[in-house]
Amino acid sequence: MRPEISCLRLVSPILYFPDSAADPFNYSLDQGEMIFCFEIPKMIAAEFEPEKRCLPGDLIFSGSAVNKNPGKAGQTAGLPQGNYFFTQLREISDKEKIIWLMTEVQQEILWQRLIPESKCYLRYLFEDRCGVTQIFRPFAETAINTGAL
Repeated sequence: MRPEISCLRLVSPILYFPDSAADPFNYSLDQGEMIFCFEIPKMIAAEFEPEKRCLPGDLIFSGSAVNKNPGKAGQTAGLPQGNYFFTQLREISDKEKIIWLMTEVQQEILWQRLIPESKCYLRYLFEDRCGVTQIFRPFAETAINTGAL
């Protein structure tokens, strides 16, 4: 079954406190809301059928909605304002399912003839009494030129 994927314009960033100790694939609800940003290799980021072994890419940022290091600096933009394709599951997903979601979102961006950016955000939160896994993928507004008229 294909997940529901939506286009989203985030008008303000969602701020998080840096949390470098967090593991994106070993999350539990007692950790609170968290975000992870991955950098997908550029060649993989634009493929319709990306190599699963190359996903999710390199972890470049992780953050928490709760400051777990009170002596450290304040919040940073974990999820910057911008245009995203977005999907979510009402569960805390494992790595295999997260990679599947990332692939589905990438394919949707390409189906729309848009250009997926190389960053991908994984967000966990607790909503309506259950855990939620979300994927946010920014895209360029420039459409892919197919040469067809």
